[in-house]
Amino acid sequence: VEFDTFGMFALPINPVGGGEENVHYFDNVAFTIAAPPQMVPGDANGDGAVDSEDVRILAANWQRTGVGWLGGDFNNDRRVDARDASILAANWGRVSGGEESYQAIPEPTALIGMLGVMLALSAATRGLRLRAGNPRGILDRCNG
Repeated sequence: VEFDTFGMFALPINPVGGGEENVHYFDNVAFTIAAPPQMVPGDANGDGAVDSEDVRILAANWQRTGVGWLGGDFNNDRRVDARDASILAANWGRVSGGEESYQAIPEPTALIGMLGVMLALSAATRGLRLRAGNPRGILDRCNG
């Protein structure tokens, strides 16, 4: 980019490498400088969340060189490897908006605990139904 004293600038554009450059002149252009969006470490697709889509992108580019952030190279060493996978894993579930903002991902142990509670409630309800049909109760009948 070249600037002249009158505020105009020329932008040389080289289409698809080689060949002659096209030069475009611009005048009365306003520029707005904005901070780039904060990328979440491990967020390859830029949707603001570290999730399975990011794992898919990282896996598709595994051991490739020359790829950038959007290809899964989160430490900018120009290679997608175990270091990038560890960055993704360390930020799994994180969403943009702060350091402490994480998505709730249910753990299998919680689901197993819920299943146990449901089975206990089912057994208790079944026991109440049996007692309602037998006024003396099940234990009285067993004891004779």
